[in-house]
Amino acid sequence: MTPRFGPSLGPTLGLTTALLLALAAPVYASDDHDHDHDHDHAEEAADTDDHVSEIGDLRVIHGWAPAVSGDVATVYFDIEVGETAVVMGAPESDIAEHAHVMGAPIKAGGEPVELGSFPLSAEQEFILGPESVYIALEGLTEPLVEGEEFEIEVTFEPVGTLHVNVEVTKAGSTQHPHAGHNH
Repeated sequence: MTPRFGPSLGPTLGLTTALLLALAAPVYASDDHDHDHDHDHAEEAADTDDHVSEIGDLRVIHGWAPAVSGDVATVYFDIEVGETAVVMGAPESDIAEHAHVMGAPIKAGGEPVELGSFPLSAEQEFILGPESVYIALEGLTEPLVEGEEFEIEVTFEPVGTLHVNVEVTKAGSTQHPHAGHNH
């Protein structure tokens, strides 16, 4: 089945696109971002700050999605990779029939590409966003309403699966409302 966000170009071309996007769009951690956290498990992070999910030294911060009334949504978050390189695999969510890792078009008029998975280098910060890599949810079971939250599960090989809390923001949002503040 071809995803509604664009064609799947197979594992080789999809991986090539993912690598090009990773080289073109990484954002490295700034000096003012607080990395002094002492959590060992994603469950602990959820208890202390629902904007942060952690496993080992891998952190996912600021999960968000613009409000939508249709059956297709996009999800974004920041990833801080520790000492171990990871590959982000296909996510899962109870609120959607399908979830995909997508690459935004790299040329005007281009179509998004289903990546399947997305490699991330060690010691890298990467921001999923509308114009880079993002999560597509298709077949939503309910509208995404501003101010509500939901959860997705994202696997990062070889370190494990994170439960990421996603905040629903204003329809049409292009960035998380807390972008730039420290955790």
